[in-house]
Amino acid sequence: MQTWATAYNSVADYIAGEVEAAGDILYVGHNTTDVLGASTTYTGPASGLPITLISVTQGTGSIAGGGFVYQAAINAQIDCSASGTYTMLWNGPFAFYGIWIKTGNYLRFSPDSNEGFYAKDCKFEIGDNDYLDLAPSTNGRIRMVNCEVSCVQDAGTSSGKIVQLSGMSEIQGMTLTNVSNRTGPVFFPTNIAGLSNITGIDFTNLTTPTLVQPSATIGSVYMAHCKTPASYTAINSGSTVGHGQALSLVNVGNTNRPWHRNLRTSTGLLEATSSIKVTGGATIDGTGFSWGGPTAGIETTADCNEDNQFCLPWVYGTFDSTGAKTVSVPIVNDTANFTNAEVWLEVEAMETASSSEWTYLSSARATRLSTAEAHATDSGSTWTGTGPSYTYKQTLSQATTVAVTGMFRWRVVIGLASIASSRNFYIDPKETIT
Repeated sequence: MQTWATAYNSVADYIAGEVEAAGDILYVGHNTTDVLGASTTYTGPASGLPITLISVTQGTGSIAGGGFVYQAAINAQIDCSASGTYTMLWNGPFAFYGIWIKTGNYLRFSPDSNEGFYAKDCKFEIGDNDYLDLAPSTNGRIRMVNCEVSCVQDAGTSSGKIVQLSGMSEIQGMTLTNVSNRTGPVFFPTNIAGLSNITGIDFTNLTTPTLVQPSATIGSVYMAHCKTPASYTAINSGSTVGHGQALSLVNVGNTNRPWHRNLRTSTGLLEATSSIKVTGGATIDGTGFSWGGPTAGIETTADCNEDNQFCLPWVYGTFDSTGAKTVSVPIVNDTANFTNAEVWLEVEAMETASSSEWTYLSSARATRLSTAEAHATDSGSTWTGTGPSYTYKQTLSQATTVAVTGMFRWRVVIGLASIASSRNFYIDPKETIT
């Protein structure tokens, strides 16, 4: 029978005294402290279900008799902070509920391939100028829900990152505390084999944070619905994004902005703006907006060309009737008309009623060797906002024959290198169907 009278004195004693098996559950007293005198590695089962640690009150009965009641920790239950060099690694599948861990250096969670790590309502107190490292192996997975990362051990101004994303992770509702002295990036993605999702983060305890500082091997990061202070940097401007990777931020800021998005790839930069827009154009929750760049218009890098394009996000629309249709999207810039070898519209729609397959359509030039042609002049859109002169207004259009009413999607693709922000290239992400 599992009772407090027969409990181990520490997690370390349990690990040493038992042969751990997949699916084991370990109950940890909510006010107990296990102080470790060296860097420590805990290794879970080689495969299968995680070992689960649950923070509980110390009742007098057994588990079956209701003697264990869930209670999040009120102090560091596993403390490896006696020295600033002490690190802690959890290697393999584990799950934590309400657990508080404190380290003198970095804290790393590293499930192996085809293993998972899960944490809910936990607190992770990292060392001075150190970080939480989420480092699953390829095909491993980490998920965190409503956890806290504390930098209370920082001795002064610290330029260190707070969370290193060293593998595919999903983070929901994280709170950052005692971080007023941190000047480094919050998230530092590196070596991610896949996509990391980050949602519902409160960054307001930082003064002027940099949310993401990518490396050249970041994988891809999607961040959405996060709260920031008034002054912040979404993506470090001096960082490089590797080919095939993307950073995408949606509704991140100090006010609710469901229309806002920020995209960076190896070939281009996009950021939504409510200052430049088309009268009667794209709106979300009553706010008009367009897609430009982080400082003015959309930008592309030297790595962008017709064969290595900057592909903008897909936009979904609906056909209300069948038959011949044309999908059109307005664009504008201040330098020259774009040709169909430089910018074009891609549409995917259902053109065959008997099949679920969508047909791919494009307004790009017919072949790679075809003569490039300028897109049609747009005489119907009224652009507003100070800065651009709105000299070259054009329409990207693609015809389709709709076989079934319902959803379709479109996106703008850019194949021109080194478009500068000063060109004031903007797109209204609202299609017109004729």
